[in-house]
Amino acid sequence: MMHSNNPTIISMIEDMTDIRENVSKYIALHDEFEVTQTFESIESFIHHVDVSPKFHCDILLLDVGLPGKSGIEGIPDILTRVNGVDIIMLTTYEEEEVILKSICAGACSYISKKSSLTQIVDAIRIVKMGGSYMSPSIA
Repeated sequence: MMHSNNPTIISMIEDMTDIRENVSKYIALHDEFEVTQTFESIESFIHHVDVSPKFHCDILLLDVGLPGKSGIEGIPDILTRVNGVDIIMLTTYEEEEVILKSICAGACSYISKKSSLTQIVDAIRIVKMGGSYMSPSIA
């Protein structure tokens, strides 16, 4: 069991600056979470992990539609580099095929960007406790 004095470390890969900043700022308002790094692409995340051997995050918020590799294409690379990370897809895509591909690739949860910031934080809490989360609009 994690002690409450150890915040859950969260990183994010999102190419839209306003979404990246708003979501990470809101998550950071909660003492139980620490947003350490945000990235605009799979490639920049992978590069950072490769040059920073001590890099760690507990939960990664990942967009599907990114410049370069898609979030789904990047999942295997992420999972081989970051031990024990839980990947939460945070995306506008709500097509069943995209959701299934994400989950099959290794994501544990899927959240629509239409979700409120409160719902995103609730989903992170569920994942932190070992569960998985689907936005009601998707489920």
